[in-house]
Amino acid sequence: MSAISLPKPTRIAPIGSETTGLSFATLHLTQSPDAEVTIYDTRPDLKAYIKETLPGYLSTLCPTQTLPSLHSSDRLTLAADLATAVSTADIIQEQGPETPLLQTVHLATTPPASPASTQAINMRDKSRLIVVHPYNPPHIMPLLELVPGSNTTG
Repeated sequence: MSAISLPKPTRIAPIGSETTGLSFATLHLTQSPDAEVTIYDTRPDLKAYIKETLPGYLSTLCPTQTLPSLHSSDRLTLAADLATAVSTADIIQEQGPETPLLQTVHLATTPPASPASTQAINMRDKSRLIVVHPYNPPHIMPLLELVPGSNTTG
């Protein structure tokens, strides 16, 4: 039996822009030159918040990486709504509040509060769910505990 070759995921959508969300965005942007990150958050000041906060994260790993260069190369975008953020994403990373209702709609989640089986209840394809527990902050300690659900494959 031969291994299946899948394309490398490059389009990442962090949902939530607090510490873990920005740390994961930084990790993707600085360690994967092909990554395209689309951040979504419900906060009304998202653009100003990212402009003020993300450079501090970026400077810890790649001081030459700037917001203007990431925006102009389309490697970093901010989505006005959730549907836009996830419409072309290869990986959706949920970093929002630890509520099962929110977590049941995502493909990758970091909070430990809800088990994968709870989050997968309404998924059409339960094989795609994986819970990711990062060491914090992920951009400084890029170590992840991967917890599959009972139906996770691959």
